[in-house]
Amino acid sequence: MTKQYGISGAEGYPAGHGRRMPFEPRLILDLDSRSMMCEIDRMDRELGGFLLSAEDYRELVEDAYASNIHWSTKIEGNRLTFEEVRGLTGLYSSGTLRGPRYGPEKEILNHLHQMFSDRLPLPWTVGTVMRVHSILLEGVGDQEPGMIGTEDVSGRLESLVEWVNSSPYPAVITSTLFLHEFENIHPFDNGNGRTGMALFRMLLQEYGLPNCHLCRFGERLLSDGGMHHDLPEFTDSTEFYTELVSRVICSMHEAYVEAMDLFGSRDRLGHYDGDLRPLARGARSKKMFTLSEACGWSDAGEQTIRSRLNVLVDDGVLRKEGKTRAMRYVFNDPFDGLRTVIDGVQALRWTDPDPV
Repeated sequence: MTKQYGISGAEGYPAGHGRRMPFEPRLILDLDSRSMMCEIDRMDRELGGFLLSAEDYRELVEDAYASNIHWSTKIEGNRLTFEEVRGLTGLYSSGTLRGPRYGPEKEILNHLHQMFSDRLPLPWTVGTVMRVHSILLEGVGDQEPGMIGTEDVSGRLESLVEWVNSSPYPAVITSTLFLHEFENIHPFDNGNGRTGMALFRMLLQEYGLPNCHLCRFGERLLSDGGMHHDLPEFTDSTEFYTELVSRVICSMHEAYVEAMDLFGSRDRLGHYDGDLRPLARGARSKKMFTLSEACGWSDAGEQTIRSRLNVLVDDGVLRKEGKTRAMRYVFNDPFDGLRTVIDGVQALRWTDPDPV
């Protein structure tokens, strides 16, 4: 069955203030905010360079995903505790979840499905936004997911999406401006905050912070009532984004510092020397390889390379598949199997996301 998207036949959902189109935000950044953005860029690159065992990587990723999902859904009424969300995250990512789930648990599983799915590259369309909303709210509440309000709301959302496709600002600024304006447009009857936060993270990744998903930024952005209510209202009244953007930059910086500490403390590369570092980097890049291929990454002899690869196997970075000449070394990504399943489900489920 083809998934359909479109404009609701209702009178129209509540919208925020009536900004003129096209969307043209105003802001000024001080040197501290600019410096923090540079540090965020650096930390994102370094996060991508850490090498953890499969077990450690799974634990920290599940912690980050569960935290961000918990806070994104909590602000819109989901009563599951963080511990309950964390438990569902572990079951989902390990493939040990049994039986259908409903209500609050179904909502959490929808978010996990979206977070473990492939990124949605720019350029986006209004249909992209509808698709994300439909994934997050499938089977949750009474509203038909993926349906927006009036033609006017659709036009404002289209203007915002056109702006984000060519934003002149870096990742954190672009994502913050988009999130605030998206929630003002309020295109859906329900789930605007959850959809906005999901799109916020996806924009961060598309605009140059691919490892932001490893950071627990949800609590910092959403647990503070001033950040979630007072600052947006002030921004609405002045149409000036400086204070809001500066606060988000500060919160993201704190989240990245925490992630650097967590992942850095379990980084295996820092304990390796000599031939182990190029072998570990090559393994992560290649994913699956032979002993002969690994010998091309170092000047050491074959027996030395074999011995070094066994160290990576013992550390949980690699595993062996096959025997003798057919043996391959495989980089341990604990979520590879899960992503394969998700990709298959999406291929059956989604077609062209443009509204009809």
